[in-house]
Amino acid sequence: MFNIQIVINNRTLAMIKKLAFLLIVISIYSCNSKDDTYSASTIEGLSAVPQDAVKEPYVDNPNLVKITIKNENGEIAEQGDMLDGKKTGVWTEYHYNGVVKSMTSYIDGFKQGIHVEMNEMGQIQLRSYYHNGVLDGDYIVYNQNRVKEEKHYAAGELEGVAKAYYDNGTIMEESPYTGGKRNGLSKWYDQEGNVSIEYEYKDGQLAKQ
Repeated sequence: MFNIQIVINNRTLAMIKKLAFLLIVISIYSCNSKDDTYSASTIEGLSAVPQDAVKEPYVDNPNLVKITIKNENGEIAEQGDMLDGKKTGVWTEYHYNGVVKSMTSYIDGFKQGIHVEMNEMGQIQLRSYYHNGVLDGDYIVYNQNRVKEEKHYAAGELEGVAKAYYDNGTIMEESPYTGGKRNGLSKWYDQEGNVSIEYEYKDGQLAKQ
């Protein structure tokens, strides 16, 4: 009876070892399968993302991935979502001091909507608008919260009157554009607001006087 008991224990131990091995194999296979599915659905777009970026698929939609890019100090430099390998939603960049550097909205990988840039003190430097990846709408440059330039774009081309200002806020230049070209009377002013130079343009060329 004593010898039979030893045989039974050895067999039981062997079975336990085999079962444990199978569980490990199944676990590894499951993890690899999950990674393969994730990679296959996003590899094309994520190939442009730095290899050391943190990629976190959302539980309810593995094709929607949160991307976090860090600088050499380990701090967040850029962050946003990618859907099916393309940027979507608002992407945010940060200065080294942690202040927001820029915020850009995306749809299907293209800039769409507001784009804002700030300096290291958090002061706005640029505000623009995009449609399908090209400038479309107001484009305003700031200098210490004062407007420096005012432009308007339509389908990526300057349209309407573009203005530039001196640091004291007075008008410096005023030029009309059509289809991205100067078209009409452009004026330049001195810091007292007086017209100093003016030229007539037609389709981007200086008109004959």
